[in-house]
Amino acid sequence: MSLRRRLVRATPEAVCVTALVVLVWATTLPFMGMPSWWGDGLETNGTQDMAVVTWSLAGGTDAGLVIASLAVLGVAIGAYLLRIRRRLTAFICLIASVGALLVAMFEVGDGGRRVLPSWTFPPAGSPREAATIATGFYVFRDAAAVAVIASLVMLVTNMWDTVPAVRRRRQTGSYPAST
Repeated sequence: MSLRRRLVRATPEAVCVTALVVLVWATTLPFMGMPSWWGDGLETNGTQDMAVVTWSLAGGTDAGLVIASLAVLGVAIGAYLLRIRRRLTAFICLIASVGALLVAMFEVGDGGRRVLPSWTFPPAGSPREAATIATGFYVFRDAAAVAVIASLVMLVTNMWDTVPAVRRRRQTGSYPAST
């Protein structure tokens, strides 16, 4: 196998590992924020300064789900790199990375109720403040999307390697010289 082919085959694996590292880092970044309805408690010219309370995925209600999906992705990538049932582990990487992407979308879908603690929301009867999406969401979402693409490439290249050599020769038009 040529060096170029080996580098091309190793690229999705490296991208998937890098995406996993970024996903783990993104769980500690601010994921969502909420303007605090009480301000900072200091009156300035008759108004209160609004502070934004942010929360990360690691501190949210579904932290266990996030950590479990990242752990499954990490174990599957490790097994893939150790050449343990590569097709199955590439498929598990794909499912786990799609799961991480769906978790990110689910967490922002309900207005932050599962990420932000209940004390950040205004009391009943007061005007509702809008939750804001912070940097952690974008980093987590984009890293999960990159992991989905890298896992899909790993799966496809693994499937391509299982195509019988005769069919591959027929598709490429390269036949060995007959003797």
